[in-house]
Amino acid sequence: MRRELSLAEIFQIGYYWETKVLLTAVRLDVFSALGGKECTAAEVSQAIGADQRALGLLLNALVAMKVLAKTGDRFAN
Repeated sequence: MRRELSLAEIFQIGYYWETKVLLTAVRLDVFSALGGKECTAAEVSQAIGADQRALGLLLNALVAMKVLAKTGDRFAN
């Protein structure tokens, strides 16, 4: 049986997603690894010991949320 989601339910999904992305970044200490400099996903992944591809997805999600800035392939707080 197919059910349509209400607008409120769709927004709740978005809030959950954003919260999980932010909490994951905090747990991995992404913001400290970036510090006050611009870094590539490879540099951050090496600093925190994370998978580079997965971390790149996380960093881009943070950019989409406007938590991080991105110039070219470099991310910054």
